[in-house]
Amino acid sequence: MAIVAKVIVDVPTMQTDRPFDYLVPARLEGALQAGMRVWVQFGKGARKVSGMVVSVSDQSDYDGQLKPLLDVLDPAPVLDHELLKLSKWLAQTTYSFWIACMQTMLPTMLKIDAVKVAEPVKLTADEQQKYFGTADSLAIGSLNAEQQVAVMKLAQAGKVSYFIFKKDRARVKKTFYLIPQLSLEQAAAEREHVRKNAAKQLKLLTLIGEWAANNQHPALMTVEHQYGLTKPVINQAAEKGWLKLEGHETYRDPYPELQHQPLTKPLPLTPEQQTIVTQINAAVAERDPKNFLLEGVTGSGKTEVYLQVTAQVLAAGQTALMLVPEIALTPQMVNRVKGRFGTHVAVMHSGLSDGEKYDEWRRIARGEAQVVVGARSAAFAPLKNIGVFIMDEEHETSYKQDSGPRYHARDVLLKRAQIHHAPVVLGSATPSLESRARAEKGVYTLLRCRIGLTINHYRQCILLICGKPLRTAGKRTFRARCLTP
Repeated sequence: MAIVAKVIVDVPTMQTDRPFDYLVPARLEGALQAGMRVWVQFGKGARKVSGMVVSVSDQSDYDGQLKPLLDVLDPAPVLDHELLKLSKWLAQTTYSFWIACMQTMLPTMLKIDAVKVAEPVKLTADEQQKYFGTADSLAIGSLNAEQQVAVMKLAQAGKVSYFIFKKDRARVKKTFYLIPQLSLEQAAAEREHVRKNAAKQLKLLTLIGEWAANNQHPALMTVEHQYGLTKPVINQAAEKGWLKLEGHETYRDPYPELQHQPLTKPLPLTPEQQTIVTQINAAVAERDPKNFLLEGVTGSGKTEVYLQVTAQVLAAGQTALMLVPEIALTPQMVNRVKGRFGTHVAVMHSGLSDGEKYDEWRRIARGEAQVVVGARSAAFAPLKNIGVFIMDEEHETSYKQDSGPRYHARDVLLKRAQIHHAPVVLGSATPSLESRARAEKGVYTLLRCRIGLTINHYRQCILLICGKPLRTAGKRTFRARCLTP
């Protein structure tokens, strides 16, 4: 029985804004999934274009002869079932091309002209030897068709990870570690064959023996800085078989200064805040896609409400998505969230480098981050099992995308909340007119958060209103009135 893939081609026109059927080659059967990008032949000229697979089935509505897929671009789906469904809804509601909405959800570094590399994660010894041999990575483009399909299935099983190099520019950061290949006794014996004036080699052999005895694998950078050993010395040792250099993927951290800070503890809530948290947590527990409008002036404790609701969601094994306007996504705001949840937090905003954005996106897609804090584009973060959606300063106009597809992040959250059966919390000191109207009509549940007792008191401000200058004894002074809170 023939397997058919329905593909949205990257040809954004009215006539092509629908799925086209393509025959799945036998080698890709069982490996091709919805959410993967592919190469296809399109049009009378059979030009090669990319597209996104939106479904795979054994039926086709086309009566003629189907063209086969040419190749796949991704070993695993880059959009899951929920985001594919969301992209179709976005296209329909914003009157945009479906392919454009899909591309909006992907990080910019997922380029068609990138080089994709596979790296073993949980392979057995036989699988390692069969697919990788002695290599620690493989360029997917260098594999034949059968090998590519095998690697795709391993990637989908979680046994292989893949990453991207964008032509002549590394997209993945690696940290190299030194793996001793000599025991303590072998290192001591090897020292006898080294010249006495080769001080660095002798020092390195001593260290190799100590690392082997203590089962340590120090980082290359640490060895260079702490012991003053240069890369050429270490490379020579590797060539002689004294040690082996192993590279491990390392995520770029946009906020390295927050890595080792102790986690903060929840603040005691006022009775009013506790009532608000209880109401939202009840909706989370009941999986009720209820919409809350949390109104409270700056400093009233809204952020602490967000954090304690998020903590309850994480305790239930779910994830949380928090949107903050770009202008408010300051280090202080990030510090509060990361300070409470540490490495469980991923941050997404325009101030990150391409590499940082790519790493944060992969952490989220792999389930390594359970809390996402970000600006407008973070509304499409590939989180699974979302328990609560939070939008701070919901009145901000920066949540509106002013170029196609023109969407409002609030509407995206409301739609995702229906899919995940999770509540939405919209917070603001000055709610937008439409949100206030919905609250008055009962569409949103209005919650009010007044000044909390747990927040830091504002510093006293004195405003001087200067009047006309006076001359007293030859000196110029000012008449002023002091206004204090």
